[in-house]
Amino acid sequence: MTGWITKKTDFKEHRWDFGYHAFQQMDFYAKWEKIYPSSPLGELISDDSYGILTPGTVYSPDHPITFLRATDMRSHLEPNLLDTLRVPQEYYRHQRARLRKNDILLAIKGASIASDKSVCFIDFEPVNTIVNGTIFRFQVLPPNNPFYIAVMLESEILKGQVRNLQIPNNAVAYVDKPSIHALRIPLPPPDVQDRIARIMQTAYETRKQKLAEITNVIKDIDGFVFAELGINVDKIVRPKASLKHISDIVGGRFDFEAVMANINLEFNGITSTPLNTVVKKVTEHILPPEECPEDDVNYIGLGYIESNTGEIVDFAPVKGNEVLSSSTKFSKGDILFGRMRPYLNKVWIAEFDGICTGEAIVLRPDFEKVDTAFLHALLMSRLTLNQIIPFQSGTSLPRVSPSHILEVKLPIPEDLNVQKKISAEIIQRRNKAKQLKFDIEQIIISSKKQVEKIILGEAIE
Repeated sequence: MTGWITKKTDFKEHRWDFGYHAFQQMDFYAKWEKIYPSSPLGELISDDSYGILTPGTVYSPDHPITFLRATDMRSHLEPNLLDTLRVPQEYYRHQRARLRKNDILLAIKGASIASDKSVCFIDFEPVNTIVNGTIFRFQVLPPNNPFYIAVMLESEILKGQVRNLQIPNNAVAYVDKPSIHALRIPLPPPDVQDRIARIMQTAYETRKQKLAEITNVIKDIDGFVFAELGINVDKIVRPKASLKHISDIVGGRFDFEAVMANINLEFNGITSTPLNTVVKKVTEHILPPEECPEDDVNYIGLGYIESNTGEIVDFAPVKGNEVLSSSTKFSKGDILFGRMRPYLNKVWIAEFDGICTGEAIVLRPDFEKVDTAFLHALLMSRLTLNQIIPFQSGTSLPRVSPSHILEVKLPIPEDLNVQKKISAEIIQRRNKAKQLKFDIEQIIISSKKQVEKIILGEAIE
């Protein structure tokens, strides 16, 4: 097919080219029908419903029901069930909100609409999980392949339709049920749908395997660091502490950990160094909707920082007017430490300048005292977690205060050369992980190009 789509030299590799470019053509659907017919999504699905809304006061990590939100949806059709909120058992009574195997989830409200994280496919048997009201869930009727439908909804051709159909609102834009039903899905024969589904399933499965490789590469960095320092973390026990005087209790907390004096830890002869002596807490803030509403800003929420790896995932700049709260400025080389739900262990070395959520504390290392990669490894270690988690407070979304983070005691050798020697291995491992991540993206790009050729009616073996 030629004459109605941008030439291949203009293609952008990170986009679904056949949708991104062809969607701009006014006669697109007339052309499309000559390749494969299309059908309204509403005629292809059943058991469709919105999720439910719950008051924030019911959230607690101790509750039995997983509560999946649009912010828990990830790229490549995957949900993130690690960081989800939990709600009481009583909310599971809402049948329409229950997550089921082969459900397709579509984000229908706010910034999540038609984003890279707006579609999920549930290819497993979920347990005690419900979705919230910013998600539209449905099943696909046979003989159509549900994974194929999810792949199409993830493509720019469908996201372009969603953007056109979203309803502007003074508060938050949304997509209503009639608009979702009106989305037109390219509908090749079932065998072609299955072929496309297999291509992308294979690509995503390969992605999972390589992500596991990444985890293996960096999962024991803290073990390596402590071995180099001659420290057995398992044998480090917080010594018996004396009670603080009542006048020293801060913030009205009377739990056991809050009233215990913070005694120095022993690190096999290495000085116990408080974090606040080697970093500066960054306090410069900005209100993007007022100061740069139309500018692209590098805004980092905790959702962009991957647990236990220190890597950034699914990041893309946003307009300043989309960041609704005051944000802390950070510079390349700063360390962002997630203080909300600190047990998720979200710590990132900034790779560029930007702004971040108030749920992270920004730390600027003193380069004369500490190496950044070395410090980052210590901050992600069990040693740090063991010190800060007892000080988290709050039931639904527990947080730890910046002051408690800054009081963490770490084994930091005074000799920078010792730190840098350890950092060299850390950096090598992280670079290997980044290469694996690049390989993953190339696999996805190649598979999408293959799907593109099938959708455009080009014969391939």
